Parts: sequence; C-alpha cells; structure tokens
Amino acid sequence: MGKPLVGMGVTLIIVGALLLIFLGYTVFLAVDAPQEVALVKFIAGTLRVEDKAIYGHAGSDSFELNVSEPTRTIILLFLAAFVLMVLAGIAKALISAGINLVSAAGRLAQQPEASEPSSPVVRRK
Repeated sequence: MGKPLVGMGVTLIIVGALLLIFLGYTVFLAVDAPQEVALVKFIAGTLRVEDKAIYGHAGSDSFELNVSEPTRTIILLFLAAFVLMVLAGIAKALISAGINLVSAAGRLAQQPEASEPSSPVVRRK
C-alpha cells in the first residue's frame, strides 16, 4: 500500500530539486548575463528610463518624476527577487510534500497487517 506513496513522494522531491537547480541557474545568468534571462528582458523592455514614475499637479504647477537608470535597476532586482522567492517557495513545498509522503509510506510499512481473527464469532438464532 505504501509503494504508490513512495513513488509520488520521490517524484515530488525530484521535481522540487530540479526547480531549485533551475532557479540557481537563472540567478547565475541574471548576475552573469542579464540580457539572456527572459524575465529581465521583458521588464527591461517594458520599463524605460524616460517613463514617468510620479506626475501630477500641485496648485497651478505640474510636476513629474522620471525613472532614472538606478531606479530602473532597483525595480528590476526587486521584481526578479520576488519571482525567485515565489518559485523557491513552490520548490520548498514540493520537496516537503515529497518527504512527508515518503515518511507516511514508511509508517504504513511498519504497521502490522490487519489479520483475520483466529476464531470468528458466529451468531445463531
């Protein structure tokens, strides 16, 4: 009865480990060559330096605050860190669920099988 649990648990552990390896590789690429990471390319293409961060009117004067290059870099790093934290949480949950399934299968294997009673009770009318 515990063999399917072991198989599912090991599968979840492997998938979680592969996700963590992918995250590590993505972080390495983001540091080494950010132009090769699809998420960084998308955000960099969407967020331009000349974009207005804050704009409005104060009395009769209007004002605007443009996104500078350091601000753009900080926003990119924050968004990338957020996405990586979410994916790391998913990987952690997969690995944890896999470990729990494997340990549950181990507990099931240690329990003695429910055997038939040696002398069944027969009721007669």
